[in-house]
Amino acid sequence: MRDASGWIRALAPSGPSWSPVELARRRAADAATIGAAVDAIGPNAVAWAVETADRITRRFEEDGELLGLPTASTGFSRQGAEEGLLVALVALAREWTPETIQGSPAMAGIAQRAVRQGVPIDALVHKAWASHAASQEEMLAMIERLVPPDQQISAVRAMSTAMFAYGNATVRALTEAYRRERRQWDGRTRQARRRVITDLARGAAVPVDAEAILGLSLSSTHCFALAFSTGGRHIPRLEDALDAFARRAADALSADRVLVLPHDAAVQLWWTLPAMPEEDVAGILRRVGPPAGVSIGVGPLGAGVTGFRDAYHGAHDAARVGRTADVDDVWDYDAVAHLALLLADRAAARRFARHELGGLLAEDDRIADIRLTLRRYLETGNSRVAVAAELHIAPSTVAYRVAQAQEMLGPAMKDRPVQLLMALQLVQLMPDLVH
Repeated sequence: MRDASGWIRALAPSGPSWSPVELARRRAADAATIGAAVDAIGPNAVAWAVETADRITRRFEEDGELLGLPTASTGFSRQGAEEGLLVALVALAREWTPETIQGSPAMAGIAQRAVRQGVPIDALVHKAWASHAASQEEMLAMIERLVPPDQQISAVRAMSTAMFAYGNATVRALTEAYRRERRQWDGRTRQARRRVITDLARGAAVPVDAEAILGLSLSSTHCFALAFSTGGRHIPRLEDALDAFARRAADALSADRVLVLPHDAAVQLWWTLPAMPEEDVAGILRRVGPPAGVSIGVGPLGAGVTGFRDAYHGAHDAARVGRTADVDDVWDYDAVAHLALLLADRAAARRFARHELGGLLAEDDRIADIRLTLRRYLETGNSRVAVAAELHIAPSTVAYRVAQAQEMLGPAMKDRPVQLLMALQLVQLMPDLVH
């Protein structure tokens, strides 16, 4: 590397090079930003930035869960981290002077979403600086790996200067945009509704004007859901898309009222029903079809204030499972409540899976096939025919794989089938359990 920024062209994602389609699928930044960065630093370096931003955001979410902090994201956390890395890398590659480095144009949109989701400015700025510091650490590690020792000091100095300039510009742009949006946004009604919902969920006394503020009856049957973007990706006009979805779902549920309310970096969906629907709610919502890239955690149906509280907390539990799975779906509390309990303590969940599965956690294609077959075998009530049809294999192959699992697990297959199934479902949600 002959200059302080030549290492940038050597950056690459951890696996094979990404195709343009893969890059478009995994990016959080807008297409124009990605295209300009590809022109400046090449597709491999851009893919590295996208992958690194995703890793940083996921680490923040896991650390936040351990501390009991809200960590949900509808896209702006990863988008901000990704664009920060790209701007810094492009600035280095093109040798921009510090005074010409500006905050990302996406700051206005990020501030708008933050205001509408009730995220306070100090939390937003703190997250921006934390992401900035983590990005700088990632680039330092790359400099140590890619730049010859005699050139590392100049490379680090150039990178630090660019990152400092970008960090200041970003926080300034973010703060100004947030204040501007706050002045323009009439949030009184939404904030009042958020406050009532939070008080109800916490078990506080029901305000006398609660129904007037919410615009629905608390004595009804309640269906509460939490919608969020899968993998924290940015989805343009997410609130509008969910509003349309919620109204279609209201018709399918025969609901008399529906409330759509962004809050805590997610979107709350609340339907009140005159009676229990004959079909399960998750099935109805799947049939209606959430917007692409959106997952929904659905709580159990409940009547009255107590029923609402159960629905509210159940939706958050189901959403915890959905965020871990990182797959677009409607996550039904009735189906995943046991997994939500395990995921509340991830370290304990990992210990549980290791204890129950032992050798079935090996990182091997054959073992992976056995795990999948055994999980579906247990989930279908030990039906070889159903599993064979689903996996497109012979029933004898199902029997053979189950027998192999029994040899590896011993008496646990017969003595602890429930625990075994829970452990297998955990591995499906948390692939990093495989070693």
